[in-house]
Amino acid sequence: MIRDVIWLPTHRPRMAEIAERVADLYGLTAQQIRTATLSRKLAPARQHAMWEMHDRGYSNLQIAHFFGLTDHTSVVYGRRRHDERIATEAQGKAA
Repeated sequence: MIRDVIWLPTHRPRMAEIAERVADLYGLTAQQIRTATLSRKLAPARQHAMWEMHDRGYSNLQIAHFFGLTDHTSVVYGRRRHDERIATEAQGKAA
């Protein structure tokens, strides 16, 4: 599930489009993952969206602004947490 968002290599989706697709994977809305709520239910989806946006060429600062954050370091942290979940999921499948 963590790597389920598929994009055409020639298409750079808008950040809103990425947020919508990722939110849908988690059964949420894009509006929910853009809120400042610190919820364990919302955080993985928000972090996944940040990771996808950065992977598509958006800067940490652009992503921070999209999510209404005052600092880009929250994006760096979110992307790192998502990387950890990908690694954990890969280890689980390899075992």
